[in-house]
Amino acid sequence: MLQNVASSLGMTYKCPVQELEFSLDCRRICQTCGKGSRKREDFTNLSLDLCAETTTDKLLENYLKPTQLEYNCTCKGQVSTMSAMFSTLPNILVLHLKRYRYTRDYRLEKVHDGMSIDKALVLSTENTAARFSLVGVISHLGDNAKSGHYIFEGRRPDHDLNNQGDGWLCYNDSQVFKSSRSDVCKNRQRSAYILFYQRTCGTKSTDRK
Repeated sequence: MLQNVASSLGMTYKCPVQELEFSLDCRRICQTCGKGSRKREDFTNLSLDLCAETTTDKLLENYLKPTQLEYNCTCKGQVSTMSAMFSTLPNILVLHLKRYRYTRDYRLEKVHDGMSIDKALVLSTENTAARFSLVGVISHLGDNAKSGHYIFEGRRPDHDLNNQGDGWLCYNDSQVFKSSRSDVCKNRQRSAYILFYQRTCGTKSTDRK
């Protein structure tokens, strides 16, 4: 319907969800015979396991790195390696940090592990690379999973994406305050819950910087 309205006005409509869409190339290789399979999976976000003293970039690397799994291959091998890499890149990258987990007695607890929030990331496919800039952070303020509330801190829409500086705002319920990306990266290391990165440019190089 929105596409029809936009068309009648001489405009084009693009669903906002399309800005978040990307795909991963997932590969499985049998460690016995070397054969495997490959499939492409579509995503709008990634959920990353938290660990202490790490960075956003390293959490992404841990998500994509090869891991072993049990798999009954036709050669009768039972161990395979799974790996993933970006097949396409989004315009807005959404990273969900697993800030909560269940204990052995099935109680939900908050993970307070601190991490360094990277202000920029470089993501690569087989043929291209693109730089992403941090533009927003949702944080949970509270000691545990059953209390506290969420706030959002992000870049002002009218502020230059390539020169963010102090052009950030903090939205805390009905109150809005001035903020900065540097302060957010420093103060939300133990409370950041969802990170938003916006694509700023793409290159033909696959080198990570």
